[in-house]
Amino acid sequence: MLWIFGPAKKNEVKFASSLKASGKLLLQKAEVNWLLSTHAEDISVDIEGTLFRNLAVDGEDIILDHDFNLLHIHVYGAILKGEGTRLSDAMESLKLIYQLRN
Repeated sequence: MLWIFGPAKKNEVKFASSLKASGKLLLQKAEVNWLLSTHAEDISVDIEGTLFRNLAVDGEDIILDHDFNLLHIHVYGAILKGEGTRLSDAMESLKLIYQLRN
């Protein structure tokens, strides 16, 4: 998200437990309310019983499940070819994760 919406200006963890966490990120071009959970009542499943991942932008849902597993195969293939993402590319995201956890 940082690549798309810019760097984090402010972050707030509103709730954290062993099963879930939620909060708010103020990015350069977006406000993000987030929930990360392994608690069964928070996990959405579709009709076939598979996980449902989505992102809502200005009230419009963007479904992230289409070919989600293929994305991992593509990324790992690129890494093996020496074309993968570098640590420097992910550094801002890693710093944000560290701030959220501490």
